[in-house]
Amino acid sequence: MRIPLNIGPAAKPDVAAAGTALAEEEAARVRLERQLATELRTTAHELDTIGRRLTQAKEQNRIASENLRLARRAFELGEIDLTDLQRVQGLAFAAERAEQQLKILRQRAVAQYNQAAGVLP
Repeated sequence: MRIPLNIGPAAKPDVAAAGTALAEEEAARVRLERQLATELRTTAHELDTIGRRLTQAKEQNRIASENLRLARRAFELGEIDLTDLQRVQGLAFAAERAEQQLKILRQRAVAQYNQAAGVLP
């Protein structure tokens, strides 16, 4: 039975291949970290933008609801006709729908940010 004690020259190709594989994996890791950092910045910006838009949509919805309340009162008093009331109702509905859509977009952006940050549900 023989036990080789000096395996240096025989192992050099394997060491070189392992070094190459390690360098490739390190480069892939760096690329992935950059990609994740970019995705984090992008989703954070998107979340901020949606937040501002949602604030505006909430205010528009509040104003549209108040306008609808006043239009209903005016209709009851005979100051406006049915077509004007329906127009105001359509505007109020559109404002409410826009706010709801932005809330959904915000939830989606939060989920994307959490995924990019590695947060588990």
